[in-house]
Amino acid sequence: MIMVGVAGAGRHNDAERLKKSFISLVNSKDIQFDKVFVESDARIALEGAFSGRPGSILIAGTGSIILGKDTEGCIYRVGGFGRILTDDGSGYSIGKRALYAIAKEFDGRGEHTTITKLAETSFNILSLKY
Repeated sequence: MIMVGVAGAGRHNDAERLKKSFISLVNSKDIQFDKVFVESDARIALEGAFSGRPGSILIAGTGSIILGKDTEGCIYRVGGFGRILTDDGSGYSIGKRALYAIAKEFDGRGEHTTITKLAETSFNILSLKY
């Protein structure tokens, strides 16, 4: 038996596609895996953190998701829909917002921010003129 925990496997159809791809990749004439399970990395983290008991986790890094499990075993999810749609707490999203604030200040459309001064210093930006 193999359990694969991977980002993007929280939806059944996606998990099934990943499972089929994984099986075709690892199965050979010498080795056959008949029991392969694919689950989201967040679900693996939730179950591992609480040993299958109720609890909730927040993952905020490259992406962001909150996943919880109640006493009846029901799973609840907020976020985790990818960087473009809902990963508000992700490093990508936070970085994008910082760069957006810097660009607005450079254009004269935004407020003065500390992050702009840090960017100017860190990247030796002396002028924005063409």
